[in-house]
Amino acid sequence: MRFRRWPRPIAYRDTPRKRAAFLRQQRLEREALPLFSEREAA
Repeated sequence: MRFRRWPRPIAYRDTPRKRAAFLRQQRLEREALPLFSEREAA
């Protein structure tokens, strides 16, 4: 019997949860550093 020792790697999948986490991360970074918010928004 043949088997794979590890699962096949898959490409990055863009999901709504990942997108929401990324947007939340950006919002928290802007709130933490209000002086640099204009530069990061661009």
